[in-house]
Amino acid sequence: MQKTGFTLLELSIVLVIIGLIVGGVTVGSEMIRQAELSKVVHELQQIETAMHGFKLKYNALPGDLSNAKSYWPDNSQFAGFATPNGNGDGVLAESNTQVEKYGAWQHLALSGFMTQSFSGAAPAVPGVSVMGSALEGGAYQFRCTLATQCVSTSHFGRTGNFITLATMDASNTNFPVGPLLSTPDAQSIDAKMDDGIAHKGRVFGVNSTLTTGCSDNYTNAGADYQLTSTGPQCRLSYWY
Repeated sequence: MQKTGFTLLELSIVLVIIGLIVGGVTVGSEMIRQAELSKVVHELQQIETAMHGFKLKYNALPGDLSNAKSYWPDNSQFAGFATPNGNGDGVLAESNTQVEKYGAWQHLALSGFMTQSFSGAAPAVPGVSVMGSALEGGAYQFRCTLATQCVSTSHFGRTGNFITLATMDASNTNFPVGPLLSTPDAQSIDAKMDDGIAHKGRVFGVNSTLTTGCSDNYTNAGADYQLTSTGPQCRLSYWY
């Protein structure tokens, strides 16, 4: 007589195989994500290295160089600005009338410290006017706090220049400010580069302009990552 159906042992073997497959997919996805986060760490380090190299060579921050035109006088990429020069005040201004926030990328490219080319003009488009990220939809931009033409509020008491990593959103085409990272992902990058604490060190996890679940308000000196939040909540600030 021909046997039909499965024995308990056979069903158990099938369930074990399915569990191994599902577990393998989950582990594989997590490994891929961690590799992407490691690329972000490398990208931030690459930007910082390029900026330090530029400053050593030209004695100014890229974008803020006051005599940039003397180095690159015939560069048509500066079209749209009254002058290609920064104002030399040590701050990368955020105003749309300034060359600095977009010119920083362009100066790094023209000087050979970065291999990409950038338009030097708004709006902020990853890979065109600002540097894109290994994370899909991610973009980097130079920003500043508590100076003329900068963000008016400090981040956990810190002021000066920083690099932000976020995603673009329709309400703001001048900066990537949307949520790109989950809170655990933001903390993971913070831990790889810094101390893993949202409000201390050089890496800050900051709520996106569209979300509030990454960390407490960045004016709160005791803020930290809200690890119970789910989905993309964070943008990242890296101070240099």
